[in-house]
Amino acid sequence: MNIFALFKKRKATPQELTPVEILRLTQASLPEIYKDCEHFIQSKDFLNHNEWGLALDTLIAMADEKGHYFSEDFWLNLAICADKMQMIQQSEYCRLQISRPNPPLQTFAPP
Repeated sequence: MNIFALFKKRKATPQELTPVEILRLTQASLPEIYKDCEHFIQSKDFLNHNEWGLALDTLIAMADEKGHYFSEDFWLNLAICADKMQMIQQSEYCRLQISRPNPPLQTFAPP
């Protein structure tokens, strides 16, 4: 066994993180295009004021904005976070989003 393998830092899974850590991880992992959205900004503000439930709700609400699509990891992280905070409805909603088919890609149609 390689001695250096003992010192490698293992990446924590969402199940091992606290709700606030999951929310921060989820916010940080979003592409830059989403970081100007009002819901994202509100989520950061709520998280900075220890309003974890509201931070979660506003991240979920980003999906209602026209044209936004989020990955399976995004929804799974939010579902795990909601489970940890015992927010059952939000958890169920996030898990339903995982099983939803991806939206079709828009194609360019010349005039």
